[in-house]
Amino acid sequence: MNFVIFLLSLFVSTLGSAMVLKKRKSKLLSRFIAFLLNTVIIITAAGVLFSMDEEQRIFGVSQINYLAYLFMIPVLTYINFFVLHFAKKERGDV
Repeated sequence: MNFVIFLLSLFVSTLGSAMVLKKRKSKLLSRFIAFLLNTVIIITAAGVLFSMDEEQRIFGVSQINYLAYLFMIPVLTYINFFVLHFAKKERGDV
C-alpha cells in the first residue's frame, strides 16, 4: 500500500509542478509546489491509513512506518527536481 501512495504522490506532484512551470515559467515556484503536494498527499494518506488500522490503535503506532513516510517526502521531491531540471526549455524560460 505504501508503494501505491508514493507513486500516486509522485505522479500528482509531477503533474502539478509541470503545470505551474508551464504557466508561470518559474522553476522555484514549481519546486515549492512539488514539495507542498508531496507533503500534503503523503501526510494525509498516512493519517487516514493509520486511523483505519485497528491493531495500531490497540497496540500503538510503530515508528518505522512514520519514518518511511517522512523519509519519502524529500526523496520524491528530489525526483521531481530532476524531472523539472530536464524539462524542455522554451524561450523566455528562467
